[in-house]
Amino acid sequence: MKRPIIFLFLLILFLSLDNAEASLIKNRSIMPLQERLIVGVTNDPPFTYKYENGQWIGLNVDIWSHVAHTLNLKYEIKEYTISDLLTAIQRGKVDVSISRLRLTPERAMLFDFSIPIGFTHIALATLPERASSPWWMALRIFISWGILKIFFSIVIILIIVGFIVWLIERKSNPDHFGGGIKRGMAAGIYWVGSTLASGVCIGVNLKSLPGRILGLLWMFICVMALSAFIASLAASLTTRNIMKSVVDESTLVNIHLGAITSGVGEQIVKSIGGEYTLFATPKDALEAVINKNIEGFVYDEMTLNYLAEKEYKGKVVIQLTNLAGNQYAFLFPTGSQLLQPVNFAILKAMNGPDWGVILNRYGLGEDFEQKQTFRRGKRRN
Repeated sequence: MKRPIIFLFLLILFLSLDNAEASLIKNRSIMPLQERLIVGVTNDPPFTYKYENGQWIGLNVDIWSHVAHTLNLKYEIKEYTISDLLTAIQRGKVDVSISRLRLTPERAMLFDFSIPIGFTHIALATLPERASSPWWMALRIFISWGILKIFFSIVIILIIVGFIVWLIERKSNPDHFGGGIKRGMAAGIYWVGSTLASGVCIGVNLKSLPGRILGLLWMFICVMALSAFIASLAASLTTRNIMKSVVDESTLVNIHLGAITSGVGEQIVKSIGGEYTLFATPKDALEAVINKNIEGFVYDEMTLNYLAEKEYKGKVVIQLTNLAGNQYAFLFPTGSQLLQPVNFAILKAMNGPDWGVILNRYGLGEDFEQKQTFRRGKRRN
C-alpha cells in the first residue's frame, strides 16, 4: 500500500513543478491575451530589417519572437525613424522598441531598458580614396615620434663612433682621416654611416689593428640593429593593417561627419565639435558619403559592415574608431509592467539551447556568446 501512495505523491509533485514555470510566466505576463502590443522598429540590419516579402527579420526580431512565444504575447510591428520611435514610446503609442537602442544616461532618464542584449562599437564609413592607404600608413610610421627618437639616437651614435674611428685612425691612416679634426671626423662619420646603410664603405679603409677590430664590431652591431628595425617596422605595418587604421577623435574633428538624428551618433558628433550633418536613416547618410556631401558617417560597426557588404560593396569602406562602444537593449515607456516579464523571457532564452542558434544565424555567435557567457557567470556569482 505504501508504494502506490509514494508513487502518487511523486506524480503530483512532478506535475506541480512542471506547471511552476508556466504559472510564473502567467503571473509575470500583464497583457490580456486578446490585446495586441505595438512593437516599434527601425530599419537597422542585421538587427531589424524587412525581407523581400515585407516580413520583418533580423537578430532582434528573432529574439523578440522567442520572448513573445514564451510570454504568449500578440503583437504588431510598426516601423519608425529613431527620433519618431523615441517620441512614440514617450507618448505611449509604442509598448516596446526592439531596435538596437544604446543604453545612455540621457535615455535612462526618459525610458526603461531591458537587460543588455549585446555590445557594439562605433565605426566610420567613408570613401575608399579617403581611407588610409598602405603608403600613408608607412609614412605615418616614419614621421611618428618613436621613429624620430630612433633617428636622432642614430645621429648621435654616428657622431660618437665616427669620432672614435678618427681618434684611432688619424695617425696610421692620414690619407683618409688626417687634415684636421673637421676633415677627419667627417671621414669617420662617413665610414660609420656608409657601413650602417650598406655594410661596406667604398673608398675609405681602416688600417690600424684597433680600428679594424672596432670596424668589425660595428658591422656586427649594424647587422643586428637593421634586422631588428626592419622586423619592428614590418610588425607595425601589419598591426596597423589588421586594425584597419583605427580612426581617433583628433582625426574625426577635422572631418565633415554624418550621424543619425536622436541617435548616439548625434551625441558623438556634437561632443567632438567639428562640422556635422544629421540624417533620418543610415542609408541616407551613406548616400551622402557616396555623393561627397559629407566625408564620413559614424554609426554602429555591425550595421555599417552589413550595409557595406550587401548594398554598398566597393563604394564605401568601414574603419574602426577609438570611440567608446555601448550596450544596447529593448526600450519601454517608463513604469511599463511589461519590463519584468520580458527580462524573465530574455534570461530564459539566453540560458536556453536556441540562443546560440539565433546568434549564429547572423554570424554573431562567437562575439555575442563570449559576452553572454560573461553575464551568465556574473549572475551566478
